[in-house]
Amino acid sequence: MERGGEDTIATVISDFQSRGATANDRIGIIGLLGLGAAEKLRTAVADVVDLNHAFTRIRLVKPAAEIDWMRLGAWYSDRAMSAVAENLITGLTERHLCDLCERAWVPAGGETGIHFFGLNPDGGPRLPCAAPDSVRA
Repeated sequence: MERGGEDTIATVISDFQSRGATANDRIGIIGLLGLGAAEKLRTAVADVVDLNHAFTRIRLVKPAAEIDWMRLGAWYSDRAMSAVAENLITGLTERHLCDLCERAWVPAGGETGIHFFGLNPDGGPRLPCAAPDSVRA
């Protein structure tokens, strides 16, 4: 299936039709769908069903393996926050804080994704950013 184009929902409808969907079919939607796209989809099929609530309800039940991964992630996060708390001194940059976090979890098997720090030496508001800055504590 071609992605996007000038009219993404038209491409989706065309793909459904090429797979045998007809105007008598029902289509289930999970996620956001703009009003214009929803109206176009409603003209192509008999019914558009909002599955967001049902999907969310199903996802609230976690299998044991997923809970184990959450525990492991929390353990990595705890190690990282402890490393920052124990080693934070004036003059460190956000990049230094990222290094502290990684040294806390990488040797234990953790992998790096992104870090959100928002140091502001002036004391005013500063939103955390996924790309660490050279601002100093």
